[in-house]
Amino acid sequence: MSGSHLPRLSTDELILAIRQSLKTAQNRIRDAPLINRSSDHFWTNTIKEELCNAGHGLRFYTCATVDSRCADYGEWLYDLCWLDYGSGGFSTDSEKRQLQSVALAMESEWKAGDCDLLDDFEKLLQATAQLKLMIFLVKEDGDFEKRCAFLESRIKNYPDRSQDDYLLVGFADDSTIDFERKVIGPSAGTKHAH
Repeated sequence: MSGSHLPRLSTDELILAIRQSLKTAQNRIRDAPLINRSSDHFWTNTIKEELCNAGHGLRFYTCATVDSRCADYGEWLYDLCWLDYGSGGFSTDSEKRQLQSVALAMESEWKAGDCDLLDDFEKLLQATAQLKLMIFLVKEDGDFEKRCAFLESRIKNYPDRSQDDYLLVGFADDSTIDFERKVIGPSAGTKHAH
């Protein structure tokens, strides 16, 4: 069976939707009671909920484990992903179901260690997706740049690297609960997203 893709969005359009979702998540986290703000589960769940909502808005089938069950399906290979099943959409009938592409694969890691970060990032490294999103914690000044350089070196040295783009996002764990982001990839060159 052949399906037809949804109209392919540009990487910039995906990044814009993600950025808007992360801003909403950022505000929800900032406005939450302190007990929730200190919970990795709360941060992860809030971010996944907002990204699932964005994925639905772009007509993707969303996969993630979230408390609100806003995802179409539980975790599938990654913490979260947006799948394109074409104009026929997802089907439980195997004869009608045809995955067309993975628009987004996302992993997140809140632990500070490089090995913890790599455990999740390596899943993205070997993935095939239009955009690979890695979210991590930034504890002090300079952490974001160090982590980006660390991950970028892994991308450059991976012998089977794909032509997919990466969006690296660092959330600050202080009262600002802010985030920084950097895009790395062949179609975008290496640039900072605004």
